[in-house]
Amino acid sequence: MTHKQFTFRTTKPEQKQHCSIVSIHNYYLQFSNDLNYTFSEYKGTSIHLLGNIFDYIRTEASNQELLDTLAKQKSKEDFFKMLNTFYGEYILIYTTKESLIVLNDCCAQKEVYYSEDYSDLASELHFISSTWEHPKNHVYYNSKLYDPKKLFIGTTTPDPSINHLSPNHYLDLLNKKTVRFFPFSKITPQSIDDVAKKAALMLKGYIKAIANRHPIILPVTGGFDSRLLFLASLPTECDYFVFQHDNMNESHYDIQIAKKLTHLFNKKLHVIEDGATDIASNKNNSFKTDYQEFIPGKVIINGNISEVARNFFNYIKPVSGIKLAVLNGFSTNNFVTVQYDQWLTKNQRLFETFGYNMLDMFYWEEKMSNWAA
Repeated sequence: MTHKQFTFRTTKPEQKQHCSIVSIHNYYLQFSNDLNYTFSEYKGTSIHLLGNIFDYIRTEASNQELLDTLAKQKSKEDFFKMLNTFYGEYILIYTTKESLIVLNDCCAQKEVYYSEDYSDLASELHFISSTWEHPKNHVYYNSKLYDPKKLFIGTTTPDPSINHLSPNHYLDLLNKKTVRFFPFSKITPQSIDDVAKKAALMLKGYIKAIANRHPIILPVTGGFDSRLLFLASLPTECDYFVFQHDNMNESHYDIQIAKKLTHLFNKKLHVIEDGATDIASNKNNSFKTDYQEFIPGKVIINGNISEVARNFFNYIKPVSGIKLAVLNGFSTNNFVTVQYDQWLTKNQRLFETFGYNMLDMFYWEEKMSNWAA
């Protein structure tokens, strides 16, 4: 099993080198030993954590302490409300006598793939599918539209018998179904000032909580996200860097703004020359600047997930499957349109009732789990 991966299945796996196996109900959890594993139990409720969780208020709290807090919640509903205040990249397995559920972090950055009968779960598709790289006669996964980006659509994958867990859902393994758990209440309107103060407190708190456990680094560019995160990181020990591509000279705004901003606050900036024209083109990681002592072993803080709250797709009404397909770059594919129509049918009334913007939720659940992850 490769770096920080897991499987969770009803058949007992063979013991692999550098891996552990834990029995949970009638399932077997196997994970590589470099993946953080934490367990908590309280009055019949057991929770298994793969990965890390953080609290912006209790910034010194460990995985164990936060998991103990979750285990002591009186009901599953209370568990989800408490989890809503935490951040991280994780898988949680929540068990009682009557339930066995699996969920991942709020933007599904720790991925979960699962078989149609819910007997086989894994962090990578190839752990439970031998045919996914060679889909046959599929209108999307066998098309030129899929080849350039390799983006999955909704909960589907190139293997029709394997699904992909979306954000805001959990897998109910005993009843063999997928359940939405968020949103669970109507949005309460707040003033911009109140929201800004709360968001700033959360950003600073989460960064501090991560830095209390791991050395952190942060890319600084001319972008809004990185400048905001830079300011939020100032009270915390952090290293800063910027990638300089071959097509970027010293006057490029990303280089200039990064240098001026870090200088203004007396912070050292590492300029990493990567020998590429952009991040995507540097497939061989051939960096001109020696960065091996700088980046490995540290947690990189970036703003990818913040795009959920940026109103990325603007406001378009009425919303339809084909409009969602066009917005996401798939304007001519019937499979994509049908999947997005089904997502709308399931969710539109709920989001409108609770006051959530449809396109923001679409970006969250479609883009974050299938692009950012």
